[in-house]
Amino acid sequence: MGILKYFRSKRSKPKAQQELQPYPRRYNGRDHTSKLPLILLYRVFTFVCPHAEDDSYQSHEESLGRTSCPSCDLKNLVCCSLVNHTWKKATCELLYHTIRIDPVHYCPYGLVLSDQRKRRHINPAQVPIRRLERLESTLRSSAKLASRIQLVKLSFTTRETAGAVLTRLVSLLANVRYVDLPEGFYKADQATAVLRHEMQARCPNVRKMTYMTGAEHMFEKHAHDAVWSNLEVMEIRGLNISASAFRTVMGAFSALRELIISNVKSLDDSAFETSSSLPGLPLIRKLVLEDMPLVSSAGLIALLSRPPAQAALSRLTLVNTNVEIESVHAVLARGGNLEHLSISQSAKGSTRLHATPPLSSRNLKTLAWEITAPESDSPSMGDRIQSTDPYYSYLGSSLQAQTMPGLRKVYVRDSRFPQTLVSGPRSASSDQTIEGILAHSNASRYLPKDRMISTG
Repeated sequence: MGILKYFRSKRSKPKAQQELQPYPRRYNGRDHTSKLPLILLYRVFTFVCPHAEDDSYQSHEESLGRTSCPSCDLKNLVCCSLVNHTWKKATCELLYHTIRIDPVHYCPYGLVLSDQRKRRHINPAQVPIRRLERLESTLRSSAKLASRIQLVKLSFTTRETAGAVLTRLVSLLANVRYVDLPEGFYKADQATAVLRHEMQARCPNVRKMTYMTGAEHMFEKHAHDAVWSNLEVMEIRGLNISASAFRTVMGAFSALRELIISNVKSLDDSAFETSSSLPGLPLIRKLVLEDMPLVSSAGLIALLSRPPAQAALSRLTLVNTNVEIESVHAVLARGGNLEHLSISQSAKGSTRLHATPPLSSRNLKTLAWEITAPESDSPSMGDRIQSTDPYYSYLGSSLQAQTMPGLRKVYVRDSRFPQTLVSGPRSASSDQTIEGILAHSNASRYLPKDRMISTG
């Protein structure tokens, strides 16, 4: 029988498994890391698993990095924690700071696991749910580990299908700041009532919350209770609320720093104006208004008329609002500390930009100017380009006027704008400004974002 082994066919390993790098040889020499301070080891391990130090309140999909595989990085960090007690102490804070459960591996190792699960008849959709169940079991046996968790990020499929496990998990997280929740939670769906009750009772330190269509009652309830009073980021999407109810609820969140309002047709300028009978808005650093047809520049100017609000607001995004381009210069004049301004809207038929003062700001660093022609009003490409020309000519004259000395990045939705700006008529004194914005700073960018237009 011994000679037959030379005639048997040898099974070749899968191609994906052949591409995997083998582990390095074991090191038996002196441990030079034993003299390093614990804080330095912690910093080293952040490069082993970068997503473990993620403090952003972005969802699982938005915070997905493309540089490495999060699951493999986490596996490597776990291996580091098994080396000795010093490394375990340094990695423990990272392992239980940001919990991220990915459904697949974003590397060749994922093909190997997929092949193994097929042979074992394992449903791939149940794998992240089993990981969530094991995490819940671990945290239930150790309250100290549960108190360290700050963020929980789950894929869309996992958070939509593992409602029961997620409910049991959040009941253990007393210090959690952000959790990826199912969409029904943000709409006050009755199917998520138990999960919502656990979040309100056991997670008082939540820092980000979203309210969608159907959650009007849950939103207005904050005016009377102190649930999640430490919110820093709030998204309001499609709610049907009055301006007075909006102001009353906003008065209960003094720590709010970022406010995103989208498709709330009932809010107008009165929601931002000063009123003696309503509480004032919190000091917001970032304000995003999207699809708000009743909000004009008058409301923004009224908001920025208060010195504390003017000093706090640094990022302003306007998408399809009633703010006219002719009045943007007045908003910039009020917002003296604005560093980022983004305007995206459709061009109108008649403009008075030839008599409008140029854009002026000393602190503005990034300007996104996305003016597009209406689809219905411009059947031909020539008409569409001609309808947006006055807006980009106004932007070009503002750049040539040297009234925005701190500007470093410009985003436009016109491929002809860089060449027009460089070759257009300008004075000798403006040459240095244009070169500083387009060449010397080496920081200007142009839309569309998937294509960079370089100018010399």
